[in-house]
Amino acid sequence: MFTAACSVAGLAWVACCFAAVAEAHDVPPGPGQAGQRRVDLLVYSYELPDQFHTLAALPEHTARQYNSFMYGAEKRVPEMLQEAGYLTTDAALADFFLVPAYLYAIRNSRDMRIPDADGMYTDRQVTNIVLDFIRQKHPFWNASAGKDHLWILTQDHGFCGFAEGEQTHDEIASSVILTHWGLTTPETPCSLRDRLQMFNSCPRRATVAAAAALGRMTPLNLPCFQPAKDAVIPSTAWDDLIFVDKHHPNNLSAGSNQKVIEAMQVEKENLLFFVGGTTQHKPAYSHGVRQTIINMFSNTEGFFLREKLEGHDPLSREQMFQEMGRSHFCLAASGSGWGVRLKLAAMLGCIPLVIQDDVRMPFEDVLPYAQFAVRLPQHMIHALPQTLEGLLQDDKRVSQMRSRLQCHLAQSATSRVG
Repeated sequence: MFTAACSVAGLAWVACCFAAVAEAHDVPPGPGQAGQRRVDLLVYSYELPDQFHTLAALPEHTARQYNSFMYGAEKRVPEMLQEAGYLTTDAALADFFLVPAYLYAIRNSRDMRIPDADGMYTDRQVTNIVLDFIRQKHPFWNASAGKDHLWILTQDHGFCGFAEGEQTHDEIASSVILTHWGLTTPETPCSLRDRLQMFNSCPRRATVAAAAALGRMTPLNLPCFQPAKDAVIPSTAWDDLIFVDKHHPNNLSAGSNQKVIEAMQVEKENLLFFVGGTTQHKPAYSHGVRQTIINMFSNTEGFFLREKLEGHDPLSREQMFQEMGRSHFCLAASGSGWGVRLKLAAMLGCIPLVIQDDVRMPFEDVLPYAQFAVRLPQHMIHALPQTLEGLLQDDKRVSQMRSRLQCHLAQSATSRVG
């Protein structure tokens, strides 16, 4: 399956996305394919008012940033569906209905104000305005209660909203959510003063009381990601640095960033690499993984670990690329929500070390992660040096995993060249 997925020239990302969606949905056979499951799904994309799906409607600085933005899947996914031939203009033939709203861009832009009101759109308000438009103009939402509708939610906490534990998407809970955050448990805010625990840990009474005190809706107690219907997709992070040739999707193109190419070709010296923020005063950040590894192994031989403090980057971007390229394994931990390091590690020929309990990775249900990444449960962090050293003893396996990283990159990158 891995080879077949990689051979989809120029369409690997979209193919994996819909393979993931099809795994969770019983798609009826298409015309002329009686008794067979259709391979290519068809998607009808709504035409929304410009203010909700064009960069021209956004402030200039926001639109400029959005073209090279880690949250840019709202813009890029519809483009890729069009390029891959999955969109149809005939709604009667559609298996799914795409809502191409720039929810993150609108909600996150300080310049996008609610008409005749003092303040920004809230996440919930933007969603409901778009949903009201769809209901009024088309019959498709009511026909399925939204179950065959696709929403792209790129915010840190995906379906769970922009703020920690603030679930604001109750109206679209039955829809298919394309998200970067694959947390399969509810995300619960903690009202305790020191916020020592956050994810799925605080008493539900305190959660409801805290939400009510802040004027928020009561959380739905639903997972941020539901494998039975949703799909975790790669973000657009780092796509400005590397491209995949649509004629040779397993190979990096000549248009790739030269610093990336150089970093991939250096000798491996570090056993493990991580440079990033840890937010030590918030133990729940990264589910505690980054802090634990920094605190336990900063002086461990072969571990290149640097903590990014506010206002200070321990390495330049070029230095970071070089050190990652010199490393056998690179930590891919979450941050406040979803992270970007898995793709960057793959770009630089570094085997991702994924320590994210209860969190699905992009396309994990259709791609064989064990062939190119290492998953370690959090309770085994104490044995990290021995675990990685043991893996390095199997030269053949490590070599095969590294060789498959470019194939994984072909699934993850949204940038293409002709």
